[in-house]
Amino acid sequence: MNGVVPVPTLEAVVAPVAGNVASGSTGVLCQFATMNGGEVASHGELIFAEEARAQYVELFRSALADGVGTVIAP
Repeated sequence: MNGVVPVPTLEAVVAPVAGNVASGSTGVLCQFATMNGGEVASHGELIFAEEARAQYVELFRSALADGVGTVIAP
């Protein structure tokens, strides 16, 4: 999702994504070229970026509420 560089063997998906793995769990690789409204994304700081935070907060919120995490678009 949000592909920057294609990853062999991974199928591109469109958000929202939930329960897309054979076991019923959610599996997503989301790439970020930018963060915080336009800064170049950096691995160490991405977890604090508002776009990434919105994704992981919704993943955990939906998993606790529904039993299956949902990944939203950044």
